[in-house]
Amino acid sequence: MLACATAAMAWGAAAADPIERYEGIAYSRADGSVLYRETHWRYRDGDFDRHLVLYGCADGTPFARKLLTVSSRDAAPDFDFYDARLDYREGVNGSGARRVVYVQTRDDAVPKQAELELGVDDVVDAGFDDYLRSHWDAITPRSPLHAAIVVPGRHAAVPVTIAEIDAGDSDVRHLRVQLNAWYRLIAPSMTLGYSRTDRRLYEFVGIGTIRGSDGRNLDVRIVFPPQRRDTSVDPQEALAAARLSLNGHCRP
Repeated sequence: MLACATAAMAWGAAAADPIERYEGIAYSRADGSVLYRETHWRYRDGDFDRHLVLYGCADGTPFARKLLTVSSRDAAPDFDFYDARLDYREGVNGSGARRVVYVQTRDDAVPKQAELELGVDDVVDAGFDDYLRSHWDAITPRSPLHAAIVVPGRHAAVPVTIAEIDAGDSDVRHLRVQLNAWYRLIAPSMTLGYSRTDRRLYEFVGIGTIRGSDGRNLDVRIVFPPQRRDTSVDPQEALAAARLSLNGHCRP
């Protein structure tokens, strides 16, 4: 698969030092069943920070992969995502503020793409996590933060409002991400739960990245158990994950 080749080639000369791995379990919000699992590896590769994600069905069979590369701004990485089940690809690439967003479906001979000029508060994919941490103290229940999330399928950055909810929780900070204006008709809000001690994401609730067999993004609750986080992983493990074949018949 091209996605496998892309991830493997981008690996380059990854550091020999141990790297970080963490895992997420995605549950259906409709019936609580496990839909899929995701494993993340974060590491330094030469001049770049990389973030590799492998998605697997409930039984662990890998069906999708994503590779993010930070070259300039943490909140706006380049990325390439490929789902073998749907033969679907999307991503962002470029340099600086000028980027190309693209989507390619099974029926596309070539990717559909558009050029965007990113603003200082425009975020890309998992870069949203870094954006929230860097603006941690600016987000309050009465003073929401305004940003925009790049959505490749729309070839645009969609404006969002981020506000704190349930501020009384001593261990977990809950943030609600609400699409602005008419975009609210597209998707409901997302809720994120972060540990107050280390600012790590432990729960995501909303419309996720992965699509169901009908092509629609799944409504999920993703939990990131602290005990499934390891900062002393052999880099070869991530390299092996980058080279794994993806199963096009797996059905979350």
